[in-house]
Amino acid sequence: MPRSKNNLSAASCREPFGKVTELMQVPIALFEVLSLASEIDHPKAKQIERLTDSIINVTLDDPDALVKLSNLAGNGYAIRFSRTESAE
Repeated sequence: MPRSKNNLSAASCREPFGKVTELMQVPIALFEVLSLASEIDHPKAKQIERLTDSIINVTLDDPDALVKLSNLAGNGYAIRFSRTESAE
């Protein structure tokens, strides 16, 4: 059976470790970040690995969490992310 241009899986394809352009690509990108962090021997990489793993676990516990965040933003709720410096 030929692939359709409207095929959902084909529409969300991207290169491995490529730019994320759709919400549906976020879960696999998190696994890619986890994979990359696990290959680096540095304390910061281990922090990234633990943080990414916890995000994946929370998302698996509530698969609709990313969609809920997207819906909140779409309904006018401000979702702000602030960068904090970590103490070393």
